[in-house]
Amino acid sequence: MESKKQPILEIKNCIKKFKNVIAVNNISLNFYNSEIVGIVGNNGAGKTTLLRLILDLLKPDSGIILSKSKNVYQSDHWKKYTGAFFDEHFLIDFLTSSEFLNLTGQLRGMSDVEIRNKICDFETFMNNEIINNNKLIRNLSSGNKQKVGIISSLFFNPEVVLLDEPFNFIDPSSQLILLKILKNYIENREALMIVSSHNLQYIKELCTRIIIIEKGLVKYDLINNQDGFFIIKDYFLRKTT
Repeated sequence: MESKKQPILEIKNCIKKFKNVIAVNNISLNFYNSEIVGIVGNNGAGKTTLLRLILDLLKPDSGIILSKSKNVYQSDHWKKYTGAFFDEHFLIDFLTSSEFLNLTGQLRGMSDVEIRNKICDFETFMNNEIINNNKLIRNLSSGNKQKVGIISSLFFNPEVVLLDEPFNFIDPSSQLILLKILKNYIENREALMIVSSHNLQYIKELCTRIIIIEKGLVKYDLINNQDGFFIIKDYFLRKTT
């Protein structure tokens, strides 16, 4: 899917292998501001590997990734406007949630007032279970760790947000609140959000564009409308027969 706009993020001919397995197979994609892009695929498709390449957590065997036209492997410029949460390894588990979010804000140059206001913005999502309980992050439930990580990824209003399986571990009520938070985030600012998920229903409700990856290959790159989602649903139904 192409646009006349300048992409904020470009993946060009990226290949990543792990021994004899090709996790990302010559993928080229452009991403733009004001998009919420869902990346879907069965286990082992290469979704998380692709996100890790974007964050310079892995190096491609070949190809490049550009953020605002600069190579992410040769410059740290992208870190100033990129937020991400994949799993609990993104957290500092010997801090409390409050300490971690305060540190996140301070590192991004936020004032104490801005930090307090931002924490208040997520009050409903936290459900009185995360802040001011003096629990270390390592002692939180998996669901509350997930919430802290997602909040930290959005805390400083980044222009690029990457989330891997954000609906995992959290209860149904919190999933619905999160869905609204993510929708509102893009509606209220020019930003790019890329979400990897197995949950097709939430991807359908959330995303403007959906990419299917299988065995490291892009199978479909579709606008999320009635026709596009029919193709996606049919694709996965065929995988079950």
